[in-house]
Amino acid sequence: MSECKLKKGDRIYECTHEVAILTELLTDPVLRIENDMHYWSWEAQIISATSSRIKPGRIVEYGITEEAPAYGPKLFRRNLYEVGYLDAEPIIPPFDTK
Repeated sequence: MSECKLKKGDRIYECTHEVAILTELLTDPVLRIENDMHYWSWEAQIISATSSRIKPGRIVEYGITEEAPAYGPKLFRRNLYEVGYLDAEPIIPPFDTK
């Protein structure tokens, strides 16, 4: 059984196009394997954002494929635009910890 580095209650940032969105995971990530592709999905709630167009409270469905993470969301433990790439602690697949 695969385990994920992320878990319900974790707060992580999605950073893209100079906007940082702080989210809190509402569900534990679930792994689905199809055609040898490892796809993780979960729900999160927006806590805050650096853009006034993105409203707190909205529920977001996330998904990322281990084999093609460049096509998924850019996730970090800290705000990329405040601390820089390495200090932001990128969350990059594979998520499997065992």
